Amino acid sequence: MKRGGMSKAPQVDMKKISEQATPSPSGSKTSAVPSVNRLNDYLSRTHGDSMTVDVMGQPVKFTLQVIPYDQVKRKTMVWGQNERLQELLNESTLDDLMPTFTSNGQQFPAIGRDVNGIIEVADGSRRRMAAILTERDYRVWVGDMDDTQMASLTEVGNDYRPTSAYERGKRYKRLVEQVYGGNVKAMSTTENIARRVVIRCMATAELPLEVIKLFSNPADLSARSGEELAKVYKESKDAMMHRVS
Repeated sequence: MKRGGMSKAPQVDMKKISEQATPSPSGSKTSAVPSVNRLNDYLSRTHGDSMTVDVMGQPVKFTLQVIPYDQVKRKTMVWGQNERLQELLNESTLDDLMPTFTSNGQQFPAIGRDVNGIIEVADGSRRRMAAILTERDYRVWVGDMDDTQMASLTEVGNDYRPTSAYERGKRYKRLVEQVYGGNVKAMSTTENIARRVVIRCMATAELPLEVIKLFSNPADLSARSGEELAKVYKESKDAMMHRVS
């Protein structure tokens, strides 16, 4: 692949793109789907292997890197604060990506940063696993970003293809414990998430991973049903795990 920056690297303002996003059905949070679609459309029309993107008000220069499929596991990793659990990614949960990867490879590059020679992926963990499973090369826009910028891109990607109630519950629990001193109400208010939703997701997150893996797609288990299942697990742990095994 030819290297070298463009004399006038294209620029796109993520903030302006995000502001055009539409409200989610629940009305509690802005949907990132329109912003992701616009950004992906922009990237698909970008020529060359260098571009500049405004992320959280700061211009970041990105270069496109192509990782051979047999090196993806070794040379890339998912950013540690991404709430999407990689253990739950398989052919079933990636059924929207697998056909395209198999026939044409990766269509839209992921986004990440280089840390000591390892690419940390902020947006594109599902594409990373699809590349591994289909043995296709993995394309990533790599830029110098801080944790705040990485978090912003991660949130956009996860909103586009929502994580499960179980995965959200794991993150909510960490936030409540590490940031909000155990105060669920403060967390729900600050993060603009309904308190009932937070409680249900956190309850779902109490289920063993072995139970979640029984679902072909973890997203099939809603927060409401997860809360009910967690009650059963709490009352009959041994019986449930016996059935699971």
